[in-house]
Amino acid sequence: MKSLGILCAIILILSLAVTLVVGCDSQTVTDSESPKAPLKASADLSIEIVYVDSPVCPGESATLQALTTPGANCDINVYYKSGPSEASGLYPKTADSDGDVSWTWTVGTNTTPGDWDVVVSASYGSQTDSDTTQLTVEPFDEEPPPELSIEIVYVTSPVNAGANATLQALTLPGASCDITVYYKSGPSTASGLYRKTAGSDGYVSWTWKVGTRTTPGSWRIVVSASYDSQTDSDTIYFTVR
Repeated sequence: MKSLGILCAIILILSLAVTLVVGCDSQTVTDSESPKAPLKASADLSIEIVYVDSPVCPGESATLQALTTPGANCDINVYYKSGPSEASGLYPKTADSDGDVSWTWTVGTNTTPGDWDVVVSASYGSQTDSDTTQLTVEPFDEEPPPELSIEIVYVTSPVNAGANATLQALTLPGASCDITVYYKSGPSTASGLYRKTAGSDGYVSWTWKVGTRTTPGSWRIVVSASYDSQTDSDTIYFTVR
């Protein structure tokens, strides 16, 4: 009987051990085969224009900056009156690790002033997005050319026949100037009466010899100036005796 009791105790102990082992194995399998947590879905793609140079003038550089998903493929199109710009700086780019992307290009010198659409687009996987802004192109603020005038400020008068006479005038610096002296016999052909250019201070002068046979009297002198498309003249009389 004592042996039978010992045998029963051993069988009971073995049963408990098997139960524990099976239980641990079952738990291990359950843990290893349990489904993993689902992956987090990627954020929706977007692109936003954060800066653009505006206004600009023809011939100047413009810059646009946008923010999108890091690694997104980005394009830009600038639509002028003549159509999409073909400037060399407007090529596809990839957003950096911060999602920043930018372009710099030259506005053509013949670009029509106005407000023109700029469209940026981004693609990432199967997602796409775009944003639009306007670039203002303004004409150059050119100052109008100065108004041309010429004024006779001095002439030798009276002057004796056979003596030298001098006339001085004031006009725009760089203006092209002419002088004509009208005697009784007609316009003077004295060697000193040729076309001249006004100096940097605007002054221009002529000195010529009054012919020894010039008829005494009051004679007309006309000076004229031209600058770009402008012209002006002034008249004075001098006395020969």
